[in-house]
Amino acid sequence: MSESIATQSATRPFEFKGAGGEFFKIWIVNVLLSVITLGIYSAWAKVRTNRYFYGNTFFDGSSFEYHATGWQIFKGRIIAAIAFAIYIIINQFFPFVGIGLTLILVLASPWIIWSSYRFHARMASYRQVRFSFDGGLGTVYKYILLLPFLPAVALGLIIGVAWLINGTVGGMVAMFLGPVAIISIYAMGPYIQALMYRYHINNLHYGQGNFSANIRIGVFFKTYLVILGVFLLFAAIFGAIGFASGLGALFSLQNGSGSGLDSNLFNIAFLGGYLLVFAFSFWARSYMEARINNHVFNELKLDNALNLHSNLKVKSLFWIHLTNLFLVIFTIGLAIPFIKVRLAKYRANSTSGTLTQDLEHYVSLQQQKQSALGEELGGTFDIQGDLGLSL
Repeated sequence: MSESIATQSATRPFEFKGAGGEFFKIWIVNVLLSVITLGIYSAWAKVRTNRYFYGNTFFDGSSFEYHATGWQIFKGRIIAAIAFAIYIIINQFFPFVGIGLTLILVLASPWIIWSSYRFHARMASYRQVRFSFDGGLGTVYKYILLLPFLPAVALGLIIGVAWLINGTVGGMVAMFLGPVAIISIYAMGPYIQALMYRYHINNLHYGQGNFSANIRIGVFFKTYLVILGVFLLFAAIFGAIGFASGLGALFSLQNGSGSGLDSNLFNIAFLGGYLLVFAFSFWARSYMEARINNHVFNELKLDNALNLHSNLKVKSLFWIHLTNLFLVIFTIGLAIPFIKVRLAKYRANSTSGTLTQDLEHYVSLQQQKQSALGEELGGTFDIQGDLGLSL
């Protein structure tokens, strides 16, 4: 943005004004029509759902809009379904050809992600100004298909050099390379995730405005390390309890003094371990979501006009995700629309934006540019490239 309209700095909260009962009516109709039409209506159901959630998300008195049509989604799904059917049939009767098709799919995955970024950006607007995405396709190929294999290539070179020098790979080298391989593979996860966030956001636009964010890779590494550390702690506790219970039950049985309670100690320990794993999975999901969303949103800005903020709490997310699961189970799925609204409200209430310039300036510029250039065609494939970043 070369021009700007100064305004008094003000922080505005995001709001989600939808209601569970209201969305339930949309959801139940979507489900029934999708069943009756054997899934055909699901494309239009997705559009109705997105329009409801976009249209009920407000910032500074205005809501967002979703512009995709059911026909666009349906065309993408038809093409994807045909491609999947062809893959299954060929893989069943010509396995070697199926391997080639799998390779083609892998090679196409960066293009699919890139196309979904463009599609979802173009289909969203705020105050009649469209979002857009103009990142280069080559960058996605580098991040998705090149970088993940670099550790394997490096380790292969080390093994090759060791073999050329010694004629074999010694035990010490193997003992060293094993942990290095595991650490390297694990480390590529947060590294590539951070790069993809950086790539996505720094190529996102609002009208002629540019989004930017100083995504720090260290935050992603710390997040993954904390989750790994807690996992190892849980694993150690579970292992210790299981070992002690199993040993105690075995000792009692061998001495003929085992009671029914003693013989079930191992089963109780197993159940306790399962509950620990269950709790850990929900905590890890909540911790990852809160840490990453807060970091990205707190670094996210639109030119010098808007700075976003996020204050998601791990404890709150953990409780919401956990209770939402039980609500779905105990209501046989009928609580789904209510839990979606509940989560949307919490995410919106935890997000705000500080305005330092008037966003109406983007509206006038975008309207002028649209009248000259017209609408661009959106993508046809409804393929998610979502990074988990959401209000």
